[in-house]
Amino acid sequence: MSSKGQTRREIVRELTGAVQQFVNRVTLFQSSIAERLRLNPVDLFALFILQKGEATKPSELSRALRVPSGTATKIIDRLEKGGFVVRSRSLSDRRGVLLRLVPDRIASIELMYRGMGEHFNAFIASASDRDLRFLLDFLNSSSEAAIREQLDAPLTEETQSHPK
Repeated sequence: MSSKGQTRREIVRELTGAVQQFVNRVTLFQSSIAERLRLNPVDLFALFILQKGEATKPSELSRALRVPSGTATKIIDRLEKGGFVVRSRSLSDRRGVLLRLVPDRIASIELMYRGMGEHFNAFIASASDRDLRFLLDFLNSSSEAAIREQLDAPLTEETQSHPK
C-alpha cells in the first residue's frame, strides 16, 4: 500500500490515465499552436527538429520526420511560405540545399511556449536529482518506444478503414 492507501495496481491505473491525459493535452496544445501559426502539427515538429540542429538539409529532415522526401519538400514549402525557414545553396556542394531558420519568426513561437516553460521550470526546481533522472529515463524510454511503434505498427484492415 502507498502512503495514500492505494495499492500498486491502483497507482499504476492512475499513472496510466495521467500519462494518456498528458499526451492528449500536449497534443492539443501543440495543435493549437500550429493552428495559430497556420501550420500543420508536423510542420511545427519539423521546426523543432531544425531548431535542435538535428537537420540542416531536406534529406536530413525527411529522415528525422520519417517521411518520404516529397512529403518533407511539402513541409519545407509551407515553412518557407510562412516565413519560418529559408532555403540557401550549400557552399560546399552547389547542388545541395541548406535550411535556415528565420530568428524573428522562431522567437515569436518561443513566446507561445513561455507559460509552459515557466511551469516546467518551477516543477524541475522542486524535484530531486533522483526524481529528475527517473523522469528523464521514463521520457527517453517512452520516446524510443513511440518511434519503434511508428515504424513497426501493423496496418490492418481495421486501421486502414474509414467510415463513409
